[in-house]
Amino acid sequence: MTFSHLVIVIISLLIMLSGLIGVILPFFPGIILIWVVLFIYSSITQFQVVTLDYLFLATLIAFIALFLDYVAEYWGTKRFNASIWGVGGAIMGGILGSVFGWLPALFIGPFVGAMAGEVFSGRDEIFKIELKTYTIIGFVGGTLIKVSAGVAMIGLFIYKIIQNF
Repeated sequence: MTFSHLVIVIISLLIMLSGLIGVILPFFPGIILIWVVLFIYSSITQFQVVTLDYLFLATLIAFIALFLDYVAEYWGTKRFNASIWGVGGAIMGGILGSVFGWLPALFIGPFVGAMAGEVFSGRDEIFKIELKTYTIIGFVGGTLIKVSAGVAMIGLFIYKIIQNF
């Protein structure tokens, strides 16, 4: 492995790790960033280290993770019969909560957003604890899915690098 190739691997890993950290932020496309780095690295190395088969597997992992993330968030809010306003409020609350950059805001944002959406739609029974519980379960479930997918993609990348070293 040449020095320039080692530098490319280190930069790729650093960007992928920042993508892995970013998967907890709703507005940060962490899984997509990891995949883009894999694609760029594959292109730079002319698909010799990271082959097209692996890139296809990483693409499949990324799509499944993103799909399951949305399903988990939707399930979390709809589990308590939240209206479309509650679902939209939870999503907006998650995005606004992530803007503040501190961890409690990431958990409080979807709660407040779901409650605001339900109040806006005219429902007053939304103040029950179950809505908050299912909203947070959906958020945490989706985040765990994305973190797992990111770790799998980075782990397979490291495996391919070591295998070709």
